[in-house]
Amino acid sequence: MAQFANLRDAVAAELEKAHGIPENGLNEVFTLDKLPPAFSLSSLREAIVPEGTKDRIELVGGIVLLDVCLRESSRVQRHEGDAEHISKLYDFVTEALKPPRHLLPYSDFEERPPKDDKALSQFHELSRLSVHNLDRLDLLLPLSHYPRYSSLIKVLACFTDTRDSWTGNDTQKLVTAFLARYQSLLRQEEVLVEECLQRAVRPAFSSSRPSTVTSQGRKAMFRSAEGQSSFIDETSSKPWKFGAAYTVTLFQWVLQNLLVWYRLSSSDHWPLLVPPILALLDDESVMNKAKGAELLSLLLELTSSALLTRTGLFDVFRDALLPCLHYLPTLTPQHESILILNETYPALRTIARVRYPTRKDEPERSSFLDGVLREGLLSGYSHCAENVAVSGVLMKQLSKVVDALGIDSTKHLKSIIPLLISILTDPFSNASPSLLMAAMHTLQTVVLNSWPRIAHWRGDILLGLTVCWIKLQEDPIEEKQELERGLTDILKLLTTAVGSEVDWNCEVESLMRVRTDLTGLFQPVLDAIH
Repeated sequence: MAQFANLRDAVAAELEKAHGIPENGLNEVFTLDKLPPAFSLSSLREAIVPEGTKDRIELVGGIVLLDVCLRESSRVQRHEGDAEHISKLYDFVTEALKPPRHLLPYSDFEERPPKDDKALSQFHELSRLSVHNLDRLDLLLPLSHYPRYSSLIKVLACFTDTRDSWTGNDTQKLVTAFLARYQSLLRQEEVLVEECLQRAVRPAFSSSRPSTVTSQGRKAMFRSAEGQSSFIDETSSKPWKFGAAYTVTLFQWVLQNLLVWYRLSSSDHWPLLVPPILALLDDESVMNKAKGAELLSLLLELTSSALLTRTGLFDVFRDALLPCLHYLPTLTPQHESILILNETYPALRTIARVRYPTRKDEPERSSFLDGVLREGLLSGYSHCAENVAVSGVLMKQLSKVVDALGIDSTKHLKSIIPLLISILTDPFSNASPSLLMAAMHTLQTVVLNSWPRIAHWRGDILLGLTVCWIKLQEDPIEEKQELERGLTDILKLLTTAVGSEVDWNCEVESLMRVRTDLTGLFQPVLDAIH
């Protein structure tokens, strides 16, 4: 240990001077003369992992010291028994990587530490250095030979989503690259099921299982009438929201890997997968509900229709998702509304596809999507039509639901066409080009899927196209050319759909005689016909 005394003192002095890891990096801080000309892994282990409990300051110093030493790999002297010492260093890095409590969310019942603006950036740097150290340790002892590799993989998986505050962009990229080298380990049930799900995810969610499911992950025949008060301390009942918030990311990573390596045809792992998702959907936080809908979409991709029916969870998932469609402004902040709508509608489309996969199931699938369109999209738009951002989200989701319905979407033309035309003809629509583009894309989808009945609505559609075109000529905007192409594309589809049913040339030419400024819209289509 004395062999590293000078280097340890230098590390400690620089950390104290900078109040953490220096922002200008470590290359210029440490000089090679403080590093022993040669050292063994046993002496390095003794210097970095001494006996006794280590606090965060010692962990940071140890990670920095390890980083400096392992950079100079030519000075490392190898001996028999090094595997044990390297494993201890792996253990040390694993411990240093765990997100500290003060960087995770706190409940209203917990005492928060004083705010430290530098703490987050310091942990980002610490985690980045830690993963670099893992890369170097992997050269000395491959991860697959490390006895506790499943525990390390579990910790690394918590750094795979940059939406988490504790995960820096650099760390996420390094972790992804590191794990990619060990795909054979990631598909092992010991890692995904035993280490991640049973030992980490299940304990974090065990006290917050909704009454809608049994402990076996099946639909509950009788629901508890007891409701949870919003004043109850959730610190202990929902650790996944606070002190163990990283388990949500871990669970997401497990589902993503299950999607690659497995498909669930039996309910063996159902008790480990369903309760966490329903707990998220059942939570009062809109952000957690959105995360639950996102993870449900992943789970459904793993699930067969038979399993969904046999467990009775189609009704449970549907009933958990549908209320999420009503989180709209002004009661819900705009950014939260956009987030939850963007996750809920894809989940509903996925559950319809999985539950009703065959052609003979089309009536039931269409009936389900009809309800989503009427009670969700059309109702939602009528409620917040003045909110451009949320309306744009609803337009994009409407396009996808219409596409999922196919020809069965014709029954909704009387509601959809006037809605889209109202956006195209709105006198102030040029101020919202993104909403205009979303409405145009949706109108294209409607024409493609409902073409047998679209001739009846050609007058309304032409009204929307011509008014929108004229507004673009009179009040040009930056996106003018892109929007004009969108209008022309719709007109081409409409021409193909109705050209054989009506005297299309006559109708179009009569419009051009009335408004010569429509020539740019109609002439390319007429030229294509002739």
